[in-house]
Amino acid sequence: MVDFIMWTYLIVAIIVGITGAIVASNKGRNGVGWFVLCFLIPIAILPLLALESAKTSNEKHRRDGRYPCPRCAEWIMRAAVICPHCDTELPKRQTH
Repeated sequence: MVDFIMWTYLIVAIIVGITGAIVASNKGRNGVGWFVLCFLIPIAILPLLALESAKTSNEKHRRDGRYPCPRCAEWIMRAAVICPHCDTELPKRQTH
């Protein structure tokens, strides 16, 4: 009986891990990392399903008038003169 439960859990964990990796890759996330996480903790697939894709997130920031800092790559407002994350002085940009 214990062997059956162990094999069942292993098969479910592999299926959930592969599913998590595929979903993560389709959303522009790290598929290998999400496979490991979903394999070890199968319920971790739930937050993955709720995450928006990385591409959608980037487009949302751009619509909000943000762009990535050239040094630290954090999203900052277009009107910023100094990056609030790394204190880099930013080149002057034209605002739209």
